[in-house]
Amino acid sequence: MTIHQFEAASYDQLTHGDRIKLPQMYAGTLTGWWWPILTITRVDWIRHDHTALMLRLAQPMPGGDRFVLVAGRATVEAGVRRVVTQTITHPTSAHAAV
Repeated sequence: MTIHQFEAASYDQLTHGDRIKLPQMYAGTLTGWWWPILTITRVDWIRHDHTALMLRLAQPMPGGDRFVLVAGRATVEAGVRRVVTQTITHPTSAHAAV
């Protein structure tokens, strides 16, 4: 069985192929995490002070865009949730009967 868990990650830690959820903010406060899970190809910083960046995506968003703009110090500092996959093996019923 495969279980997807999430770990906190900063934008500086992301690499090609990472699957992430973006922060959901309201008035500068983290309120949750957006769906869907996005697969990124690259992080492009567009401000030298790391308060704005563009995530390039492996697949287009529903509107057709292949990028997401992330702006604002609080949003950038919130980071993302990165998918971590765990495979768990359970004994089969034949083994369990022994």
